[in-house]
Amino acid sequence: MLLFVDIWGLGNRSMFRTLRDLILRPGYMIRDYLRGMQMAYFPPFKMMFLLTALSLLVAHGWNIKGENTLSKQQTGFEQAITEKPVVSYNFDDEKDTNTEEARRTKIIIQKINNKLEVFFTNILDFYERYLSIFTLTLLFIASGFLYIFFRKSPAMPGMSYSELLVALVYIFNMLIIYSIVTDFFCLPDTIELALQLTGLIALKQLSGFSWWRTVLYTILGFLIFFATVMLLAMLFGIVMTLYLQTKL
Repeated sequence: MLLFVDIWGLGNRSMFRTLRDLILRPGYMIRDYLRGMQMAYFPPFKMMFLLTALSLLVAHGWNIKGENTLSKQQTGFEQAITEKPVVSYNFDDEKDTNTEEARRTKIIIQKINNKLEVFFTNILDFYERYLSIFTLTLLFIASGFLYIFFRKSPAMPGMSYSELLVALVYIFNMLIIYSIVTDFFCLPDTIELALQLTGLIALKQLSGFSWWRTVLYTILGFLIFFATVMLLAMLFGIVMTLYLQTKL
């Protein structure tokens, strides 16, 4: 047990100092870390894996109500897929529904929907098992778009892409701390959503931009990020559908 504590640095004062500063002065703390105070704070990536593991425990029922929120989310996801097929086809025309070709088409579409349902369920299982890897991948992508706007900030004029990535990991750690607290006490989602907006405070303190520039650049960066992710998801879905059609 002591070896585990020593390896992960849980007995080091830097963990508690990092938690404190992430809550009270997140952007300034991140700036201090990037400027050479690495020994004073807990490593960001190691901290992310620890906090992600803790958040999964809380989501699996380690909270004051003993509720498994992940199972509820997975059930809702599966119901949404089952109730609304991924691939749809209009069979309202009675002439078409009476033809053999229409019946075969309906069977093929049903098979495609079944396979896609299994595929998306497996993705959800992968997300639950490897949440840290999944999140880190998204942070790698998101940091690229935010770097366009924050690379020449007043407080960090020469900030590199890797430094912004480290900053986003720390900000994610701060947000997951709030998420763990709200999930543990089973607080309303509106409270958790409001606490997520503190990420803007961290970015403002880190960059030195004014409030309106911080909000504007963050919105633009994430809009480009989400548009890119949605486009890739649509293309992936089309490719998967065409691939499954060739297998049937």
